[in-house]
Amino acid sequence: MGGTATGSDPGRAVKVLWLIVLGCKNEQDESSVVESSEAVVLGEQKSCAAPVPEGPGRFTEEGAARGLSIDRPAFWGDYTSFDGSLVATDLEGDGDPDLLLGRVEGAPDGFLNDGTGHFTKMDRLFGDVLDRFPAIATTGATDLDGDGLPEILMVGLGGMMVAWNKGNLNFSEAEILWMHEGDQVPFYISYGLGDMDGDGDLDVALPALDTLPRNIYAAPDPELGFLGSPVQLLRNDGGTFVADGQLTPEGTAGFSMYALFSDREGDGDQDLLVSSVQLGFLERLAPQAFYRNDPDGWHNDAVVTAMDLSISAMGGDVLDLNGDGRLDYCFSDTGPVLCMLNDGQGAYYDVGLTRGMIPEGWDPNLQWSGWTIEIQDYDHDGYWDAFLGAGDEVHPRLFWEPWSQGDKPPDDREAYHHDTLLWGSADGNFVDRAAEIVFDLPEYHYGGAAADFDGDGWLEMVLQPQGKGPAFWQNHCGEGAWLTIDLVGDVGNREAIGAVVEVEVGEQKWSRQVLPLRGFGQSPSQVHFGFGAVDEVDRLSVHWTDGSETVVEKVGTRREILVRK
Repeated sequence: MGGTATGSDPGRAVKVLWLIVLGCKNEQDESSVVESSEAVVLGEQKSCAAPVPEGPGRFTEEGAARGLSIDRPAFWGDYTSFDGSLVATDLEGDGDPDLLLGRVEGAPDGFLNDGTGHFTKMDRLFGDVLDRFPAIATTGATDLDGDGLPEILMVGLGGMMVAWNKGNLNFSEAEILWMHEGDQVPFYISYGLGDMDGDGDLDVALPALDTLPRNIYAAPDPELGFLGSPVQLLRNDGGTFVADGQLTPEGTAGFSMYALFSDREGDGDQDLLVSSVQLGFLERLAPQAFYRNDPDGWHNDAVVTAMDLSISAMGGDVLDLNGDGRLDYCFSDTGPVLCMLNDGQGAYYDVGLTRGMIPEGWDPNLQWSGWTIEIQDYDHDGYWDAFLGAGDEVHPRLFWEPWSQGDKPPDDREAYHHDTLLWGSADGNFVDRAAEIVFDLPEYHYGGAAADFDGDGWLEMVLQPQGKGPAFWQNHCGEGAWLTIDLVGDVGNREAIGAVVEVEVGEQKWSRQVLPLRGFGQSPSQVHFGFGAVDEVDRLSVHWTDGSETVVEKVGTRREILVRK
């Protein structure tokens, strides 16, 4: 059924498997047979009984009907707290993505998926954390102990916490994973996960928005406020996370919303992208940084790679946007999406504005701020689409005078925003088509995710407003071909965070990276592609983070594939 071969590089193992699909018809045909191997398991091919045409008209909003409702007030406090992170992940290991809705003041709300995209609210996942962790910025979920079940991770004022998944939907009480010492502590906004030291397990990068009093209601020292904070690195030492240095571009601390590990050079080392948040009332904050991971340490070469962007990036995505086989980096911003394409010479250039990745009616004189960004092929025509949740622009509010729960704080500027649905086409350009399906909802949406909640192979879109149940956009199936690839890595990185999957059909290529939490939203750690009218892909390659590669030849589409390292 295939075998193992060694490529021209003697240091890189290449596992090649030839997969034969015999008599696959559709999901109801019990006589269909799929040959698999120990390393690669093919799911049955699926068909759509009532296909709908391509385009955004395939979506209908069904959040309330799907059981997604919460009864809690929106949290409005300081300028660093946004009650709206969202995670789509399989909490119980049954193959269906569930939902976690993050909270500033405690454990997230959990919603269990019954496999059809209908949800039941779970009991409280774990106890109170406010005595140790007075403000949570973002909630995520990743398998840290290699048992196949995701832990719940939370970052916020001063550190990071974890609730261990013990199986059967039982979680430990949240415990400190790492905490900054002192009375003045960074407000960590999200986290990046990646194997930064090449030892096979996941390390952490913590970006922060500012340094603030540990006592959330204490007045900040005027000499300390709005000075930014370094990125804190945490090394995973056998399951214990220890401080492993701080990073500041050019020695100047900045404001940052997310950090992202990615092997941009393809040399087997996980490099580190650190976003920037630019506030107009400050003369200078550090621009975006791109740290190259070298044997002698981290080197910020954002200037020479043209990644030293002075933007306010709240979320990001990593994929091959133009099909040239190289990874590109796209960011939300206060304005057009920035998609930095790899020029093949080690630098990047932006095509977001020229390709129409802007909200409909955008006026540069008004404030529009994109937050979560999810680039996928939602109608499987072979061209990338994207949605962005829009929220309030990051700007200072008096930290020691929090507004009462449920009340939106006063605003001294004209607000302008709507969620954006960017639809891609064969020429590589995008058009905002949110208004066609009333996707441009009025609430602020900070977190979002894309996942196949009902198991038909088509990705739903979920956005989380403050103090309300999520907006759930059901994706009705169609005729386009697709593949979903689920990777199983080594014990220390079971979800294969940082691996890159590439698919080839003739001269066409699609590539993307397996990503954890990135900003305020997290989708399942799977890779999904659409192909149009393609029944078989020529080649599927998995580039693992240790430099090894698994290659699968001749794979039929419209199915899920499990690839083990």
